Amino acid sequence: MSNSGGPEREYIVIDPAAYAKKSGGRSSPRIDQSRMLANFVDRLDMETTATSGRGPEDVTGTPALAYTFTYTNTVNGALITNHDKIRVGAASGLPVKQVVDGETSGTAYHSEQVIEHDSTITIEAPI
Repeated sequence: MSNSGGPEREYIVIDPAAYAKKSGGRSSPRIDQSRMLANFVDRLDMETTATSGRGPEDVTGTPALAYTFTYTNTVNGALITNHDKIRVGAASGLPVKQVVDGETSGTAYHSEQVIEHDSTITIEAPI
């Protein structure tokens, strides 16, 4: 995250605390982040329907499990409807491919994303 062209910053929010990455370590500012998080979640007020497991699939040689769902949301008065198919790696549990067919204010779109994960990157709890 960068504010007004300033330095990049990385944050982890575990309601109500936030941890900022500084000089290779993490610090927790003495600010209650729960209102910021609640506002962000409220803006993503989506309705997810038609959730379904579709079974095993192969994604570029990776065994995966496929799921479909539809979600709708209204942002700044524009209705967004997406039909999503996501494949999750059977061994890793991480997403490996996502296909979205959607419509926003009468304009249709199609998106495909193949997701690769760098196994050298690990995430450790900040506390």
